[in-house]
Amino acid sequence: SENPATLAASLTQLIGPLEYCDTSRRGYMVLTATATECRAEWTYVNTITSRSYTAVTDKALKVLPGVANRKIVNA
Repeated sequence: SENPATLAASLTQLIGPLEYCDTSRRGYMVLTATATECRAEWTYVNTITSRSYTAVTDKALKVLPGVANRKIVNA
């Protein structure tokens, strides 16, 4: 089995536009699009084998509107 950190680094290298990848944790991404920004927030859970879990929002990226702002930045 592949080391999760190695796999994530390989994927971001292989897929040019991929800015963020975490293959070591499980969770979901919430995408919010407004007139002022498009934001992605990743929430991870500490377990997928139990109905009882802890969730933490750990990463957020955004892009601003307009041609000049088409770059991904930390939110």
